[in-house]
Amino acid sequence: KGISVWISDYMLKPFEDELLNNKVLKILNESKNLMEKKIVLNLPFFIQSEFKKATKGKYSVSIMMTTFYQKVKVFSNEIDNEYNNVSGYIYENLKNIFWDTDIFSPYASQNFIGIFPFVSGENKDKISDKVDVCFNDLKLKESKLKEYYLSNVSVTYPQDIKEGEDVFLILLEKTKEAIKTTKKES
Repeated sequence: KGISVWISDYMLKPFEDELLNNKVLKILNESKNLMEKKIVLNLPFFIQSEFKKATKGKYSVSIMMTTFYQKVKVFSNEIDNEYNNVSGYIYENLKNIFWDTDIFSPYASQNFIGIFPFVSGENKDKISDKVDVCFNDLKLKESKLKEYYLSNVSVTYPQDIKEGEDVFLILLEKTKEAIKTTKKES
C-alpha cells in the first residue's frame, strides 16, 4: 500500500534499529537535494495517465517490477547498504537494454519499474527474458552479484488490471510470490 502512495523506501522485517535510523536520515538528505536537482514524477499518477491513453488509443501497456535480492534471514543495515551499492550498477546495465521510448526507473532500494506502451503477451515475456539474460551476464562479470537473485513480475492493462486498480500492490504481491517460489526451489 505504501508504494502505491509513493513512499520513498521500505524495509523488510525483521530489521536492525540502526537500519531505520539510517534510512530516515538518507531520505531527509535526499529530499533536501531533490527539489534542487530533480523533477519529481508521481509514478502512480503517470501510470494511470498511460492507462487512459491506452484506452483511447486501444492498445496495451505493460508495467514490470524488477526486484533484486539475496536470501537473508534478517534485513540489516549492512544488507541495505550493499543493496544501495549494487543498485546503481545493476540499473546502469539494465537500462541500456531498453528503447529510449520505454521508461525504466529505480524504485526504492532494490526495485526498478518499467513502463512499456504497446506491449502485451509474448512481447512482455521477451522483455522479462532480456532482463534475466542481462542480469545473468552481470553475475558472471561481477563476483559481488553471485549471491543475488532477480524477479520480474508484470501486469498488462487492460488484460490483467483495470484502470484505478492499485498496480503497485498487485506487483508487490506477485513479487512476494515469486520470491517465495525461488526460496522453495533452492
